[in-house]
Amino acid sequence: MSPDRTDTSTHIIAVTPTSRLATNCIFGFVQEFVGDPLDGVTLLLELLRAVQLSQAAQQARCPPPLLRRVLLDEHSCLQCLKSCLRCPDAARRLSSSPAGLFTLAVCIMSNVSKSRVVALELLTRACEPPGCGHTPVSEALSTLRLRFGEPVRFRFLVGMLISAGGCPELQAAGLRFLNTFLDTAPSQQHRLYLQAELEQAGFTTAAIRKVRCSESVGLNTTSALANYATEAGQSHIDLDMLKNLE
Repeated sequence: MSPDRTDTSTHIIAVTPTSRLATNCIFGFVQEFVGDPLDGVTLLLELLRAVQLSQAAQQARCPPPLLRRVLLDEHSCLQCLKSCLRCPDAARRLSSSPAGLFTLAVCIMSNVSKSRVVALELLTRACEPPGCGHTPVSEALSTLRLRFGEPVRFRFLVGMLISAGGCPELQAAGLRFLNTFLDTAPSQQHRLYLQAELEQAGFTTAAIRKVRCSESVGLNTTSALANYATEAGQSHIDLDMLKNLE
């Protein structure tokens, strides 16, 4: 065996246990941070709110480099919240946090596409079990509509999804969120109400079919976007068809 190969093998053997130890330490830290008494999820939501307030106060008069710094801080908070979801209890804590989910909903309106994607992913996880946070997510979206003057809920999000120049990762995250939001509705009647809201916002079956990926996008994103679009179309409840079946 050559000296180089021996050195490489020794290096791999030495590093692998260290890497596992580091991973375990990180997971242990996340568990401790998320759990009591710290409740790190709420701390991060409150920090995110402070960043957003700072952004709103400085947006009109701060120089571009400082504004970029604030947007980066917002994205970092979202990434930290996403990392917390490694802990099994984090989704439940996210959906039931006393800080509320409005700060996450506001991030859908962010100037940074990556922040929008992470915010939608977090809202999706809040809706899913074990979060089961459909109601607080719905309330956050209602507050968002009032705060930003949307004529109906979801108007901004739907416009973002069906726009010709939309970001494919953002479209995939948005479709997945809407599918999950509909699937976790507490009743079929409530689901029909949400479907009517989405149709008012422009999220029709015809609009869903227009969602496309460019050829330059990676295969995983293309496949995910196609699957979410198909799921959205298949889960649509056609009341006219049901009426004709009677």
